[in-house]
Amino acid sequence: ISGGTKNKEAFNAYLLGEHHRNRGDDEAAVRAAISAFRKAIDLDPNYARAYVGLANSWGRMAANSFVSYQEGTGHMEAAVDKAIELAPDLADAYVAKTFLLISYKRDFLGAQKAVSKAVELNPGSVEVQMEYARIRCYRGDADEAIAAARKARDLDPVSVFANHFLGHVLYFSRHYEDAIPALRHTLEMNPQYPKPHYFIAMSLFWLGDVEAAWEEIQQEPLDWMRWAASSVILHRLGRIDEAEANFANLSADEEQEFATIQRADTYAQWGNVEMAFRNLDLAVEYGDPGLSQLHVDPFLDPIRDDPRYIALVHKLGAPRAHIS
Repeated sequence: ISGGTKNKEAFNAYLLGEHHRNRGDDEAAVRAAISAFRKAIDLDPNYARAYVGLANSWGRMAANSFVSYQEGTGHMEAAVDKAIELAPDLADAYVAKTFLLISYKRDFLGAQKAVSKAVELNPGSVEVQMEYARIRCYRGDADEAIAAARKARDLDPVSVFANHFLGHVLYFSRHYEDAIPALRHTLEMNPQYPKPHYFIAMSLFWLGDVEAAWEEIQQEPLDWMRWAASSVILHRLGRIDEAEANFANLSADEEQEFATIQRADTYAQWGNVEMAFRNLDLAVEYGDPGLSQLHVDPFLDPIRDDPRYIALVHKLGAPRAHIS
């Protein structure tokens, strides 16, 4: 198998890393994955698949602000480059490269080339189909994105991540009524899995059921997601003091790199346009990976007609989405 190993201990360490990575974006789980993948690499320095697992794990560390974007991206890029050097025909290496390019380098053209290479090498891969779905989704190509996400789920129906990712794509494609059961199914498979409660809550919110959204978001284990959603939900419910208390967790230092997109989201929904753009500028300055979702993030809808939003799109060189 391309990028594999003949070292049984290295393979076992790799499987342990994948187990932890599939537990979702919990910091302890991702750190455990990194440790396992590093052990696999120590046992076999030419184990390309272990480098891919390491790259993906560092990407999740940065995406959730468990480490700085600079630190996470540096480790991720080094691992991706090594994986491709060792196994240039390994599709999963190009999947990791796609995520790196779209989330941290804001290189949409490069990401499209990388994912096309992955599809060419292994179209039957769950990971490949999910990353292809991500690219199409963030560009606003909803039908193509949903079809790829469904294909990924169908390729591995018992994968918690594939089921969650289908919900993720349905949410950002504005198919909220379809997203909710997909995300509920994810929680049936793993009730502790991070993120589905957030996406269910915000789907309910955009559908107008704000009370149900509030009940749902309180179950989200990821602090930053719970704080961000609660800031908007409580504000809509007229519970302003509670909304501001949740938001304070995201904005203790308005110049920090943590949660710049979430702060922009909240300010946009609160009608504070100036601070929304201030935080989008900070997101660009720090390289917040949330910028990859710029066009499909429903929180930002109130400011899309502002000339500063159009200028930001041109500055990023990001293709404009066409939401269906």
